[in-house]
Amino acid sequence: MGDSLDGRPKPMGDPLMDSMDMWEAVKSNDVDSVQRLLDFGADSNAFEENLTTSPLIEATKYGFVELVRLLLSYGAYASQTDADNNTALHWAAAHNHRKCAEVLLNYSSPIDVTNANGNTPLMEATAGSNVEMVRFLLERGASCGSKLNQWNKSALTIASFKGDIGMVRLLLHGANVMENRSRELYAALAAAATGNFVQVAQKLLDYGARVNYTDETILSPLHSAALAGSVNVAKLLINYGANLDDFDSNGYTPLMEAARAGHEEMIKTLLDAGANADRTSEDGRYRAFDLFWGARNSMAARMLLLSEASGGTSP
Repeated sequence: MGDSLDGRPKPMGDPLMDSMDMWEAVKSNDVDSVQRLLDFGADSNAFEENLTTSPLIEATKYGFVELVRLLLSYGAYASQTDADNNTALHWAAAHNHRKCAEVLLNYSSPIDVTNANGNTPLMEATAGSNVEMVRFLLERGASCGSKLNQWNKSALTIASFKGDIGMVRLLLHGANVMENRSRELYAALAAAATGNFVQVAQKLLDYGARVNYTDETILSPLHSAALAGSVNVAKLLINYGANLDDFDSNGYTPLMEAARAGHEEMIKTLLDAGANADRTSEDGRYRAFDLFWGARNSMAARMLLLSEASGGTSP
């Protein structure tokens, strides 16, 4: 007979009792009790009453590095996933538990595996603004390549969307300079435009991001700026030659998107730059004024009407 955590005897080899005690021991970071349960034959890879996670994943979530090391030494799978396809390394990266990450990688945890959101551990670390974790993962071989996930995201696009210039610099520095990153840079530039992050946008442009790139699945940087009302980034993009009258997947130009969102300063910026107010949407149904969400007697509305009357150019 073995003893349970509360001192009561329990039958050795009872999987359910072992698993229930394992849950309690892992949650309380009771390394001695976990080792005793493992010696009694408890499963290092499963909780009987909670199949959506594992002892290793739970230990990693809380940064219990000695427990992580113990479980791995008893055969816990470093590649095991939870209900959202997160590995323990995803959790270590997201919560900035570097020591746990180091132990996991020493046990061959997959470094570039994606979870249900299409995120790698590097992307999770980036989303959490964990600079040292990102640097560590890059040093250990995490891919900082050009591939975007199914939602057109990468570590670089996440950092750009957050306006994290330090992270952007780190990710660009860690990239393979021989790899074609045009699509990723374009998506990152659009992400920076959404938040009006001029410094990030400028860094991406300096690195070689293109303001005009054909990809129907990615909203252009200027359309992104127009929708968000990001005037400063819009001016930067225009200075770099962004197309003013291209259509997005909605069939609208940047001016139409700005009008639809009611961003009056953006409307003025685009008209001053030469956007065509007389142009109709791709289906031929609307001009920018028709889509304008704002007061019809506002300055922006008057500018749109005057621009239409003058043949599409700002007077």
